Amino acid sequence: LTWLDKIDRRHAWLKRALVEYDEKYSRIFSVHWEMAERLTVEFCKITRRELANIMLKRKNEIDVKLLRFAIEKTVGFETIVEKRFHGNTFDHANNPITIIGAR
Repeated sequence: LTWLDKIDRRHAWLKRALVEYDEKYSRIFSVHWEMAERLTVEFCKITRRELANIMLKRKNEIDVKLLRFAIEKTVGFETIVEKRFHGNTFDHANNPITIIGAR
């Protein structure tokens, strides 16, 4: 399982998976199904759950520098995701986190 100092590896994995999807599978599925976005949403849900569990177990190992690194990498990743996708497949009703100022 990935710790916070390796968060960018998770993001890089998704980027590679999306390139592979685009090259190999995107023509198989209807564009209206928004499969790449659905894959990304599922990736984010899994990543959130796993990181929450790991952080709970390793809370004594979290310091400000590590947390800042992870947040900066995640914000960069979110910016890329936001530019690529429209958010049509994200179910806000099932999102347990309320984000202040979110669209």
